[in-house]
Amino acid sequence: MKIKELWALPPNCLYEVRLAHNPLKIKISLEYYNEEDEEIYNNYIEFDGVITYKYSSEKFSNYIINSYDTLCILENSSLIKELSEKSPEWFSINEKYHFVIYLDSYGQYEIVATSFEISESKRGHLSD
Repeated sequence: MKIKELWALPPNCLYEVRLAHNPLKIKISLEYYNEEDEEIYNNYIEFDGVITYKYSSEKFSNYIINSYDTLCILENSSLIKELSEKSPEWFSINEKYHFVIYLDSYGQYEIVATSFEISESKRGHLSD
């Protein structure tokens, strides 16, 4: 399995993580303190075409190297292989990716989806 880093949080202290989902989308909203300029920021990572996801608390996660506060793709993952064998016709429609991010004090998120988007960081707290 090869790990490809896609995006990392700036040096920070994570304050809050929120997860929202519907059948095909997952949105992980992040609020953090940026040590470089001493400001609070928020942004989100949104995944589209989601077919499965898994959350593990810190104590029970199988930490994947390089995923600490960093969004990664796990290339040639066993999970992608297993899912594509279960439904090869569905996997032939769109390519699927195995994403992983381990968020300090919150745990690890693994998501299999067709794409992702990262919002621009904004100053301020997450809105309710």
